[in-house]
Amino acid sequence: MDNEKSELPSMLERLSRVERQNRRLKSFGLVFLGGLATVFLMGQSSTPKVSDVIEAREFVLRGQNGTRRASLAVASDGSAAIHFYDNDGKRRAAFGVLSDGLPDLHLYDKDGATRVLLMVMPNGAAGLGVADPDGTTRASVTTLSSGQTMFALYGNDTNPQAVLGTFLTGTPMLNLFDKDRKHQAQLGIMPDGLPSLTLQSKDAAVGLGLLPDGSPSSILMRNGKVIWKAQ
Repeated sequence: MDNEKSELPSMLERLSRVERQNRRLKSFGLVFLGGLATVFLMGQSSTPKVSDVIEAREFVLRGQNGTRRASLAVASDGSAAIHFYDNDGKRRAAFGVLSDGLPDLHLYDKDGATRVLLMVMPNGAAGLGVADPDGTTRASVTTLSSGQTMFALYGNDTNPQAVLGTFLTGTPMLNLFDKDRKHQAQLGIMPDGLPSLTLQSKDAAVGLGLLPDGSPSSILMRNGKVIWKAQ
């Protein structure tokens, strides 16, 4: 009995040490598990999930001040385009595909007027147009589906007043028109390689040129009939 009493304090002391050790082990275990969880979460955050497809009808990019700087959108008519804006939120460029499937590129001035237009037309021709601040086309370059290329200058309306182009044979020709788009003059190289100049009014025309032997030739016509000719 006395031995049991003498051993009791030592047993309590050992139990106390074991309990303290268990608490330390538990604390260490919690810290260890917490560390594992942190590493796991860090691993998760360093490899974020990336979606393969993002779907929307419009995407908008804004600057630091919240101003719209770019947008990619599908319009109600079925056309799709990407637009670019300046620091004031004004549209300055747009590239897209129209509802009929034709691509075009617009460049705008600070007032929103189209100043440059590049497009492919339904007939297969490709054209570049340059406009004034009012949006009126002043010059254009067009290549037809046949391969002919034309450079045109315009007046105050949509009618060209000067057209420099090529025939299907590749020979150059300059045509001048009045404000009613009536043909007034033509200067060029004919398919046979000889130069030619034609001046015409409402009912008369004068033609000047060179013959194959190098001699000059002229002709005067009125109402489609030859009234004078010299060689």
